[in-house]
Amino acid sequence: MTAADWARSRFGATFDAQNKGSHGGRTKLLLVSQPTVKLLHKYFDGDADRGACDPAKLTVRDLGTLVDREPSKLREVALFLSRRGTMLRARLFREHYWAPALRAAGLDVDPHQGRHWFVTNALRNIEASVANEADLRRRKDELIDYMAWKTRDRTLAAYEHVQRREAFLDTLASIHNEMRRRSKSFQSAPPPPPSTLASTVSTAVVDEDLRLLTGDYGDD
Repeated sequence: MTAADWARSRFGATFDAQNKGSHGGRTKLLLVSQPTVKLLHKYFDGDADRGACDPAKLTVRDLGTLVDREPSKLREVALFLSRRGTMLRARLFREHYWAPALRAAGLDVDPHQGRHWFVTNALRNIEASVANEADLRRRKDELIDYMAWKTRDRTLAAYEHVQRREAFLDTLASIHNEMRRRSKSFQSAPPPPPSTLASTVSTAVVDEDLRLLTGDYGDD
């Protein structure tokens, strides 16, 4: 990313960015939090941060001047710099910043998983806050546009499938509890006389469970 990408919001919370397969074209819009904006300003203006690697010692105020006088030069200003003063590449960031930070936190994830985490939480928020189906469809379309998915509904369906699977895990716990309860009730129940109705009912329940397990439903 360059200073020109950041200039689209006058160095605020939004950035232009290239997308996978966009061949360098800025087809995606990124939005960050206000605390992130403050950190980025501090990184750009701090003598011990970006300033220590930038021979030109550009500050955010300098970028604002370039917007008004020579906006084309902003494309030459890398947003993030390596210690050598060159543009910080993704692989270098992952190896020397992302991975060490994760190790310190006891985590093992890659940046792409952060993207999945964001989309999953966005869908949860949308589904919890909409009032009707029309509103749900509109909000999901807005998410699709923001993520700039080429396959649109197909990609969304894949996320929704994962979300449903995760939601079912909560249900699964109660299913397991019920299965254990039924198993214990069969084990702890005293054996009734063979001639009683209770025995017939109990046997029928057990037989029904066995049919579910074996798939043997007889001729019914």
